[in-house]
Amino acid sequence: MTALQQLLLAVRLARRELRSGLAGFGVFLACLALGVGAVATVGVVSASVDATLQRDARILFGGDLGISQTHLPIAANATEFLRQEGEVTTFVAMRTMLRPETGQPGQPAGGRRSLLVELKAVEPSYPLVGEVEMEGGGSLADALAATAGVPGMVKDGVPGMAVERSVLQRLKLQVGDTVRLGRSVLRIGGVIRKEPDRPAGFLGLGPRVMLAAQDLPATGLVQPGSVVTHTTLVRLDDPARRSPVREGLQRDFAEPGWRLRTLDDASPGLSRFFDNFANYLTLVGLASLLVGGIGVANGVQGYLARKDTTIATLKCLGASRRLVTTTYLLQITALALLGSGLGSGLGVGAAAAVIPALSDALGIEVTLSVQPLSLCTAMAYGLLTSLAFGLWPLSAAGSISPARLFRGYADAAPRRPSWPARLGSLACAALLVALTVLGAHHGGATRVILGFYGGVLATMIVFRLFAWLLMHAAARLPHPSSPRLRMALANLHRPGAATPAVVFSLGLGLTILAAISLVDGNLQHAIATQFPSRAPSYFFIDIQHTQIEQFRALAAAVPGVTRLEDEPSLRGRIVNIDGVPVSQRNIGENAQWAVRGDRGLTFAATPPKGSRITAGQWWPPDYDGPPLICLEANIARGFGVGVGDTLTVSVLGREVTGTIAVLRSIDWSSLALNHAIVFTPNALAGAPHAYIATAYAEAEAEGQLFEAVADAMPSVVAVGVKEVLADVQRIAETIGLAVRAAGLVTVAAGILVLAESLRANLTRRRYEAVVFKVLGATRLDVLRVLLWEFLLLGAASAVVAAGLGAALAWAFTDAILRTEYVLLPVPLAASLAAGVAATVVLGLWAVRSVLSRSAWEFLRNE
Repeated sequence: MTALQQLLLAVRLARRELRSGLAGFGVFLACLALGVGAVATVGVVSASVDATLQRDARILFGGDLGISQTHLPIAANATEFLRQEGEVTTFVAMRTMLRPETGQPGQPAGGRRSLLVELKAVEPSYPLVGEVEMEGGGSLADALAATAGVPGMVKDGVPGMAVERSVLQRLKLQVGDTVRLGRSVLRIGGVIRKEPDRPAGFLGLGPRVMLAAQDLPATGLVQPGSVVTHTTLVRLDDPARRSPVREGLQRDFAEPGWRLRTLDDASPGLSRFFDNFANYLTLVGLASLLVGGIGVANGVQGYLARKDTTIATLKCLGASRRLVTTTYLLQITALALLGSGLGSGLGVGAAAAVIPALSDALGIEVTLSVQPLSLCTAMAYGLLTSLAFGLWPLSAAGSISPARLFRGYADAAPRRPSWPARLGSLACAALLVALTVLGAHHGGATRVILGFYGGVLATMIVFRLFAWLLMHAAARLPHPSSPRLRMALANLHRPGAATPAVVFSLGLGLTILAAISLVDGNLQHAIATQFPSRAPSYFFIDIQHTQIEQFRALAAAVPGVTRLEDEPSLRGRIVNIDGVPVSQRNIGENAQWAVRGDRGLTFAATPPKGSRITAGQWWPPDYDGPPLICLEANIARGFGVGVGDTLTVSVLGREVTGTIAVLRSIDWSSLALNHAIVFTPNALAGAPHAYIATAYAEAEAEGQLFEAVADAMPSVVAVGVKEVLADVQRIAETIGLAVRAAGLVTVAAGILVLAESLRANLTRRRYEAVVFKVLGATRLDVLRVLLWEFLLLGAASAVVAAGLGAALAWAFTDAILRTEYVLLPVPLAASLAAGVAATVVLGLWAVRSVLSRSAWEFLRNE
């Protein structure tokens, strides 16, 4: 028979086998559908966001090209160059405090005294693309003129401003009320419903307020050293000239402090967030797929166990091992495609349910975009997982001897897969890894992906070895006096025992459950206990150097203020690392944040309080030589630099190159006043700068301190640390909920796998129950034996799972959350106890029907 004839025969046999239905493949299909569904959901949501960003890139960005710079406005000649290419608008953005002007001075009834806001001062030409939508209709121009929103209100010489709804809610105000911004009084002229380019910044510390650019100078907020971002946007007459215009700007006008962006990076924060979202949730889907892969293997093995006589009959009729293997491989492949297809449909449905909530949260209208490539990729994950785990038992089943027809239900000789099948399994596993790496949304994810697969492989090896050791130990333990316990121990090591499959599937599920519990517990523990005990009451920003002495005296005069720290602060951008431009430098993922934009830096003659110097030596207080730098140690490692190397920082358009003389370690979680970059004082002599400060106060003094500073220095920005920590707490709770929800997918797959492992062993248990009943055992006797067996398996698996889960939780907490790891025994024990209980319940449930059936229906067939 030729190879083609064998293949056609195998197709015909497989088709006939599938006519009997899908009985016994429920777990197989469920495991695949869960894993593929998780991967497909991530793919569809990610594709939808990408499509939205590309479709609305011009609106989200605000034009075709933009330049941002801290402290200083864009050079006039560069702006004039852009005006020759299209329509230009500029705006100024900063953080400041907004105070009510109505009611008692500075104190509206039932409202807050002041609010941290994100201020945006815009020209009449803003926005170039899209429009600012106002509640109740009207235009932004009307709101800024204070003539919209209130019937009969006319311009009375008081400038207007537009605010987001939350400003009114938090300050107990309404449209038409007046507020104080710096030295100016303004009237709220309207409520912003949608700001077209708001997602470009992605996240802010406060709600948005807008005023006309012409009204900004009167506020007195823009001072030398103030953290102010000047942005110029252009809408090109010919969008095809985007690249030439960008090249011209970089060639003829670029300054060190510029941040030049185009539509290609319209919303980098949003894109980066979704890249990480896609990468990590893809791993969650893969985890459930890999756990489900054990269910696939068990499902295939259980299905083929019921086909023993069929396969033996085919062998008697002359079928070769290749024909048998090919026949059932075609069946499994067809079922894998079915399960993967169901998972893809589930993923599309889940994405459709998630996207509306995502749109509301982000303020952008994300539309569902189903890309065939993302669904095909998800199905490829499912198919490769099925083959990687299914080829092994398929090939082993092909080795069934025709003598099986004459052995009754006795165990046949050991069945081993062929070498081609083993190599095929490894090839599918390698392709699965390669597909995940190629699908990574940024290069830094490759290390995480490879670490994930390495952890999975190590975990699988550990549980396989542990299952072998458990069987070996059970066979050599002294026989207990209790016959039931003795039989339970014998069930762990006898030929054909379910120990390897149950320990493997149960252990993986318990490991993931333990890791999820510990990660969530550590996240909540860090927020609840680590920060509040050491956090200051307020951060004060934009204190002018002419105000610092007044600020110190003012804070010291408030009873209950226990500590005050302040440092000069400037904004600068790292442009060169040891003489190499940042864009050409290979920077570690943990340090990339330091070069993404302007960073705060300071200068000091003596080491900051609490400094822990790890390398180098601090300069003398009267040092007057070439510029030196103290750099945070983790950033230095990410940059690949050390003492003696150089950094070049652009400060107010001037490049300052300093030699790294000191490395120090900073505990950022303390929320103390710290700068990652500290220069020698002479390096920044004469540079305009402001001060930042932290104040520690007793609870009853916090309000008094805030009011004193707000009344005397309205331009100083006060950030309440308690409010920030409350936001962090809410974010942590959301992350914890997401971690638990994502982990439940994997745990659900693990439970399905465990159920399938126990069900695959059910045929043997039927005959055992018959034998026990014939010999006089009661149903309760059999249940006690099984109870002991499942308890032993669960407890033994839980011990190993506790160690592996704690290790995984530590790795995630240290590498991803970057916080101190604490072993929490209570959630660990609770999760493992729940897993062991699930084992017992599932095990006893699997054999309930067997124990209730009469022995005669089995004996009459023997």
